[in-house]
Amino acid sequence: MKNSELKEYLDTFHADAEVSVIIANPKERKRYPLKDYHGVTDLGKPVFLLEVGKPENLEEEKDADIPGQMEIGDIPGVMP
Repeated sequence: MKNSELKEYLDTFHADAEVSVIIANPKERKRYPLKDYHGVTDLGKPVFLLEVGKPENLEEEKDADIPGQMEIGDIPGVMP
């Protein structure tokens, strides 16, 4: 993804909207909770460092109640 593409995407949301991150391995049905995040500024390009926790099963009940949740296959280009 280019910086311009990220900016264009973010511009479709309100400036004060919360940003969410989902880190998952759909083939293994695992997700990784986000523990902390950092913006790295000394690499000459935008870099986000995401610290994740231990893998959790995607099938856990707490995933079923996420408002607006959709199937990963609903996202073009993500899953066949």
